[in-house]
Order: sequence, then C-alpha cells, then structure tokens
Amino acid sequence: MHLARTLIAPQPSPAQTEPYEINAILPLTGSGAFLGQAFIQALKLVEKQTNATGGIHGRPLRFVFADDESSPQTDVQLLAPLIAKHVPVVIDGGPVAMCAPQRRWS
Repeated sequence: MHLARTLIAPQPSPAQTEPYEINAILPLTGSGAFLGQAFIQALKLVEKQTNATGGIHGRPLRFVFADDESSPQTDVQLLAPLIAKHVPVVIDGGPVAMCAPQRRWS
C-alpha cells in the first residue's frame, strides 16, 4: 500500500497580513520641516528594506505619518489619541527642544 503525502503550506490569517503600523509624528511643515522630510526619507527606506526581507513576523511594515507643523501643542494633540488607543510604538521626530522643558544652564 502506497501512502501519498500532501504538504499544505499554512495560510496566513487575515490578522497576520495586515500591516504592522508605526505612527510617526514629524514636523513636515513649519520651521522644522527640513528635519521631517529627512525622517520620512529614512523611514521609507527602513519600511522598504523591512518589507523586502519578510516584514515583521510576516506582516508588512507601514509607517503612518502625521504633521505636527513644528508646533509642540500640535504634537501633543496628535499624540494624545495614540496614547488613548495604547499603540505600542510612536516615533516623535520633532526637535528635542520643542518638547523639553526650558532649563537654565549655569
């Protein structure tokens, strides 16, 4: 008696094929726009390389960009709903001085 074996590759579930989204709040306009544009270029390269090598545990990587308009107040407004949704990672590409408290150096 001959037994035929059939190998069936496991099919990814829909949840596994959804992109792994990472939010990035960047200064795309305003006085820090030159920084934001550089961040976008770098993150798109990371996204492309990650996806070319299989993504994150089989899920494609996708960065979601938001413009904080080079404004600390706008940055906080954009970040608050992400915190409320308990997103695991947020990239905040604004200059450190925008969100850091003022300090006096002696």
